[in-house]
Amino acid sequence: MRAALLILCLLAATPADAADTSRLTASQLNEMCSSAANLDYGYCAGYVTAVADELLYGSVGEYRACNHAAVRSQQYVDIFKNYVASYPESLSKPADLAAAAAFARAFPCSQ
Repeated sequence: MRAALLILCLLAATPADAADTSRLTASQLNEMCSSAANLDYGYCAGYVTAVADELLYGSVGEYRACNHAAVRSQQYVDIFKNYVASYPESLSKPADLAAAAAFARAFPCSQ
């Protein structure tokens, strides 16, 4: 009985419409990056910084970026926002790929 009650409580506490961040689009991320709400902007800054950090150690999709270790979060946000403004077709892409494309363009690796 206790186990059934515990399971019922856990199911009731789980949000039915939990966000699936793996499906975040560049458009949604751009909205957060442009938001006056600290929570949204903080999420944006953390997200693009995480993508940039991942690019320090390898690729994201087909994208690589180099020589960007000393860049600050605000600069990453600005680079992302400028990229999606210049390439509006990227707004429908997954957010991580659009951010990676922005950083690959801003910090190209020499061949």
